[in-house]
Amino acid sequence: MGGGALSKKMITSITIKNLGLIDDVYIELSESLNAITGETGAGKTMVLSAIDALLGRKISPSLVTSAAKTIIEAEIVVKNPTLVKKLEELDIQIDEQTLIVSRSFSAEGKSKCLLGGRNVPTSVLSELMGEMIFIHGQKDQQKMTKPQYALSAIDSYLGPKQSELLANLNSNYRILQSLIKEREIFQKELSLQEANRERFQQMIEDIKSVAPKENEDEEIIALINNAQNIEKITTALAQTANLSQDDQFANLTSVHKHLASIGDENSQISELNSRLNIIIQELHSISSQAATILEDISAQDMNIDSLESRRAKILRLMKLYGPSLAEVLKNLEDGESTLSKINDPGDYALKLSQKIDEQSKLTLALANEISTARISAAKNLSKLITQELKDLMLAEAEFQVIVQKDQLSATGIDTVDFSFRANQRLDFGPLSKVASGGELSRLMLALEVVLAQKSQQQTFIFDEVDTGVGGKTAIEIAKRLKKLSLVAQVVLVTHLPQIAAFADRNLVVEKAQTKDSVSTQVKAVSADAKVLEISRMLAGLEGSATALGHAEELIDMARSL
Repeated sequence: MGGGALSKKMITSITIKNLGLIDDVYIELSESLNAITGETGAGKTMVLSAIDALLGRKISPSLVTSAAKTIIEAEIVVKNPTLVKKLEELDIQIDEQTLIVSRSFSAEGKSKCLLGGRNVPTSVLSELMGEMIFIHGQKDQQKMTKPQYALSAIDSYLGPKQSELLANLNSNYRILQSLIKEREIFQKELSLQEANRERFQQMIEDIKSVAPKENEDEEIIALINNAQNIEKITTALAQTANLSQDDQFANLTSVHKHLASIGDENSQISELNSRLNIIIQELHSISSQAATILEDISAQDMNIDSLESRRAKILRLMKLYGPSLAEVLKNLEDGESTLSKINDPGDYALKLSQKIDEQSKLTLALANEISTARISAAKNLSKLITQELKDLMLAEAEFQVIVQKDQLSATGIDTVDFSFRANQRLDFGPLSKVASGGELSRLMLALEVVLAQKSQQQTFIFDEVDTGVGGKTAIEIAKRLKKLSLVAQVVLVTHLPQIAAFADRNLVVEKAQTKDSVSTQVKAVSADAKVLEISRMLAGLEGSATALGHAEELIDMARSL
């Protein structure tokens, strides 16, 4: 089973400090298959707890010592362009394609997440790490029984093109729902507005009967003030308008002419004359403007009674439909538009219905394209999983991916379910009812081996994948895990020597005891040390000649496949 493509991204190392019985451990991982072994109670679970923490999950408070801060750090190779872009958008540093991920915990319950040296919320850590690392435990096997998992699995099998179609469908479905909501609101408003038709009509009649102009309320106040002070105003304006006609203005003009005649001979006199000219011009302008204002006022209606009557009408409109005159005019415009919709809603409703029909066709076409791909993929996926199950010593087992039509939603028009039977004498049934725990474990492994060929996830972590199996079945599971490790990094905790024999790197977890303390250590073993560890797993006795021979046989077999 040698050869094959390496994973696009992987965990190269993990450092664990002050976690439970682990004081300070540095673990280097292979890019292929890594097996974590050791006696029961040695601390293998703590290694998995450390990886859990890197995914943003909580760790047991009992594992955080009060003596020092708990630190878990990993180096991860990141090459996937989509993930790299996400990290760059968050201003997270990637040094030569390597991302440093770190979590720390204090005895007081405080935790800290660092990505590329940058503080990030736990939710961001969980989202990004979830795209790189998948942990397979007994709880995850139960996910297989959920329809949503089956749907996501078949879409994952279909790869990037399906992802693009789904994103397009989701966008168009949201637009469709928005249009439908708009129609619902319009229909409700129309019903409500119909009941208020008379109120709208009365408002429009009231405002149009007065026909107010923009800012007319302010203009009327000014007119009333003018009317009340008309004598004073006209007298003052008349005097101002006559400024350019009186004797003093004539004297100024004469002085200006006299200064002009001698200004060329004296610069100071010339400067004085320029200033005098400005004054004369300004007086001309003031006089002319005053004459214009006087003419305008003389033409205005100075009947205070009629102005007050007009003001009262406008104030009434502002009180009823304001509070400002601008609001009155706006309500008139809106009221006419609303009344138009009430009287003839057909055009607006027709255009909205046409938009909904067009959007429905577009969305449904995308959903049908996605559904066609799912139906085709279901047949292939069913065959591939069934074959994997045969290789996992479930020779008579059959697996089916069932795609059925459903109502249109953001994910399409399909429901997807997994169906299984252990042998041909039994009927197919849902996994939750017909598959045992051991069968679910192998089903999950078979599915992951198939999906990993197109998956973007780099690392698969397996906990208790070998529960309840042994003998030849264990060897077949080991082969599947090895196959998976050709396209993704695999890290697993195992009690089975058959699986450990296939590992590219064997990490042994063991307790180190001194007079004063007990600590957990993790060390990579190879060659003779690996034979010794597998012999221990076989017989429970290190150094047993029979177990050593069997261990060497297992390792040789694994290398030959």
